[in-house]
Amino acid sequence: MNEQNDRPFEAVPELGELHEKAAGSRYRGKYHIQPVTGLLNDPNGFVRYKGLWHLFYQWYPWGAVHGLKHWYHMVSEDLAEWRQSGVFLIPEKEYVYDNDGAFSGTAVPYDGGLGIFYTGNNRDDEGKAHPYTCFATMGENGRAVKAEKPLFGPHPSYTHDQRDPKIVVRDGRNYLILGARRRSDKTGHIIIYSSDKITEGWSFQGELSVPGFEDFGGMWECPSIEHLDGKDLLMFCPQMIELSGRGPSRNHCGYIIGKMDWDSLTFTPESGFDLFDHGFDFYAPQCAGMDSGSLKNGALPFIGWMGLPAADYPTDREDWSGSLSLMREISIRDGKLIQKPLEGLKVLREEKEPEDLSLDRLNPIEPTAEYEIELSGGEFSISFFTDKDGLGGITLSFDPKEQKITLDRSGMKQKYNLHEGFIRKAKTKAAPKSMRVFIDSSTLEIFINEGEMVFSSRVFPTDEEKYLRSIGAVSGRVWRLGRAVQDEAVF
Repeated sequence: MNEQNDRPFEAVPELGELHEKAAGSRYRGKYHIQPVTGLLNDPNGFVRYKGLWHLFYQWYPWGAVHGLKHWYHMVSEDLAEWRQSGVFLIPEKEYVYDNDGAFSGTAVPYDGGLGIFYTGNNRDDEGKAHPYTCFATMGENGRAVKAEKPLFGPHPSYTHDQRDPKIVVRDGRNYLILGARRRSDKTGHIIIYSSDKITEGWSFQGELSVPGFEDFGGMWECPSIEHLDGKDLLMFCPQMIELSGRGPSRNHCGYIIGKMDWDSLTFTPESGFDLFDHGFDFYAPQCAGMDSGSLKNGALPFIGWMGLPAADYPTDREDWSGSLSLMREISIRDGKLIQKPLEGLKVLREEKEPEDLSLDRLNPIEPTAEYEIELSGGEFSISFFTDKDGLGGITLSFDPKEQKITLDRSGMKQKYNLHEGFIRKAKTKAAPKSMRVFIDSSTLEIFINEGEMVFSSRVFPTDEEKYLRSIGAVSGRVWRLGRAVQDEAVF
């Protein structure tokens, strides 16, 4: 890591200048969480505490590179509108255990306040990485107060890829689950620790058994086990594996529905592995689990990073990169995970009544808007960000013969992440009949059939790419959406 990528946080005028540059970008959204400066990736520590929702994100302050990772803090009363609270967790050379970055983690309220669990990445004098599971609390000044020592260090049976602790509290027992990679055969797995106390006494319990998934990728990142609608939901991001419909991508994000037995550390699948999102850019999600309280309709709030590891985006040239997804609510219906946009996001609609779309012609795209589109239930093709002749753009289409939905971004003028390919396909049992589409300058999120399937992608249209063209759509309407995320230089 070079000196610039290794630069720690310091509140200097340069950060304000970097923020002004980012905030002035044409690709800056209004209702998505984006980095105050530099680079944003995984959401962390999503929790409700003292009447507020708290959400942190992985942050490198000084540019669009995966440098020395910090945590940045956001807060909200309603999950729809967010304000910045400043830097929270800072890696320190003096605190040896995270001298090479404060990696992803989770949070839970306990009798001592708000407990923070994260992976401290240590790099020794020879350049070798060593992961530590670290603990901190939220101090009175809003910054992290680190425990003197980590909860535990790396397990010798696994490589240095042991990270992303998620705390799960079941029947009065605390469990920490981490993504890991076996040293023996280099396969990805989940390992589990437990303790009677949040702050100490953690012991290794073993490896999670998931029958049928013993050799499923080379690393499982960002694991979680949630309880939802009477089912258990195993969430993880398998890497180093190619999946059908995902082109050449080797980074994925999905779930298995089943039953978790904490005594035997066995998760028995009742479904196969399915993707949370079939688009190009969705990874490392966090769910505010039952410990934080479900929403009024019983669903759980859910959010992810609209990005991928080892990916680049056009805003890198502007020294900023990254966006979190729309806030979603997840539930299980008929053995299938359902993702809908947060119901509370309707407060962002600037008009009480939507504007009707004439789908027999080109429609100018609103840069910050929500679309509702009704479909015939047969073949269709909808292109977003075409030119004035209706050509190009990013196209979502359905082939009823193959029963597949395809997202094709090859028509966009700006090409990036070529190694990820231009096509994503997903098999569907039900023909699409409706879509809700959210556009926020450089984010495109498409919810099909009331959340049965989602396609999310970053988009970076040029001045000429500003129209919507449809074939096979029945009707449509659009709301312009207002600002929901404060975009100020708070450090």
